[in-house]
Amino acid sequence: MSRRPDLDRSRAVLIGVSQYGADEEPTASSETLSSLNSVSANLTDVQHLLTEPDLGTFAVEHCQLVENPKGPREIGRVLEAAGREAEDVLLVYYSGHGLVNSRGRLYLGLPGTNPSQLPWTALSFELVREALQDSQAAVRILVLDCCFSGRAFESMSGDTGLQPALLDVEGTYTLASSAANQPSFAPRGEPNTAFTGALLAAARQSPGQTLEELYGATRRRLKAQGRPEPHRRSVDAAGDIVLFGTPRPPALVPVIGPPERTFEFDEARRVVPSATSNPLGPGFWNVTIHNGSATPITELDVQVYPVGDAGIRTEDECVPAKGHPALVRAFNERPRAELRKRLGSLNSAMVENAALSKAISVALQHVARMPDSFPISLPAGENSTVLYFAPEAWAVRADLIFTDAAGNRWSKSDIEHPQPAGEGQPIQT
Repeated sequence: MSRRPDLDRSRAVLIGVSQYGADEEPTASSETLSSLNSVSANLTDVQHLLTEPDLGTFAVEHCQLVENPKGPREIGRVLEAAGREAEDVLLVYYSGHGLVNSRGRLYLGLPGTNPSQLPWTALSFELVREALQDSQAAVRILVLDCCFSGRAFESMSGDTGLQPALLDVEGTYTLASSAANQPSFAPRGEPNTAFTGALLAAARQSPGQTLEELYGATRRRLKAQGRPEPHRRSVDAAGDIVLFGTPRPPALVPVIGPPERTFEFDEARRVVPSATSNPLGPGFWNVTIHNGSATPITELDVQVYPVGDAGIRTEDECVPAKGHPALVRAFNERPRAELRKRLGSLNSAMVENAALSKAISVALQHVARMPDSFPISLPAGENSTVLYFAPEAWAVRADLIFTDAAGNRWSKSDIEHPQPAGEGQPIQT
């Protein structure tokens, strides 16, 4: 069962290093770590969400920021104090450069870190692990937004292959921004790093998620953006903790009994939404509304959304394909492949280019005529189809609300029976 941290008995330590530079004069063998300006915003935004009035899960006075510390001692003093005081939840967050030495040991970058002298100039992850292990807190949460080489401004690349033994501390939840041999990103022009930005967005969209739910939502966001996906390790149900916000109270749903079998009901049953894959390629779906009734329907409102293999709605992308870059690519690639197959040994650059130009021109005309939404009215016996793009969906579904010729308002979802809907009621999102 999910729960929030006890405000009085929980502590949070947020560590971030955005500015780097060796304490000593650079030499031919020394390296310099690049600045990570988005780390400062990470700290501010995470702290604000953790301590937001009425919604925060940590008291302001118990959520400490350690930004650009002078050395390991400054971090150690705060971590040890928080570990002693925390009786319920101890949260430790680090954002910055992560580095690995020749023995595979992880170090967290500090303002004076010299990559060629990690044991003397960086914070050993072992010290952080020991601080978590020594704490008597019931639940210990570690969030690492870093990678292990930290040489590029926009890409903090490295290996997140943390040894499981380091993280198997009883009652812990560890969340790392990327997997082994994958980079973590600090994209130029974005206020946060990729991982923390996705984490915050997922938390704001659905307050009150457990750590495990938040991990899943963050992972889906990053996957949809083509960015490295986070990894997590949970020990002893620590994933049931809620870090951000309070769950919204569920909406009151009126209990609707079996609908009366009337002529209007039977006609509404004949209005059917369906979705089938389109041969353009993976991720393209034809969504069709078929009005099989004897009369027109009006005030048609349709919502299309992706579902996973369990039939549950997901947060993945699902949008009308018209105007989407993926559709443009598909219409450019498909004619080219078909032409090469058809021309065979007669293929030549001149012939191909001439035929391809004509084929693409025809395709673009077809795209221009494509609808990007459903009509408000649909005559009896007619269909309306809109092409959607949902690259990560196992399937897509369509819910609709419409008005029949007698003025009755109906809601319908896939093969379910129609249900009476309130006058002018839109589809709930």
